Amino acid sequence: MGKVEHDETFRKGLLREIKEESGITRKDIHKITKIFSYEFVLEKVKEEVFLVEVKSDTSIDISNNVVLEHDNYKLVKIDNADRLVKFDTNRIAFYLTRKYLEKHYHGNFNYLPQKDNL
Repeated sequence: MGKVEHDETFRKGLLREIKEESGITRKDIHKITKIFSYEFVLEKVKEEVFLVEVKSDTSIDISNNVVLEHDNYKLVKIDNADRLVKFDTNRIAFYLTRKYLEKHYHGNFNYLPQKDNL
């Protein structure tokens, strides 16, 4: 989970964080969809949650993390992902992502439309 630098938009911060944490670059990304945003009023923090679809031949490389935040990763089905996270906001993000995918991809999550959305 990354933070936006003072001169960045959420989308630019997203692209930077993805590259730093997974090695995935803009050319690997097929589509970015904002799922939802929320604010913690007392902490004066706003967060945005995005669904990032990568091209099918994209590989993940966490060995070159700028900041060693991760030492492992695994791919899981979205129905099981919410059991692996610590925060309720992450569970909400998975729930809303699953609803988005069901609505737009009719349960066929391997399908990718032809037009990129960057």
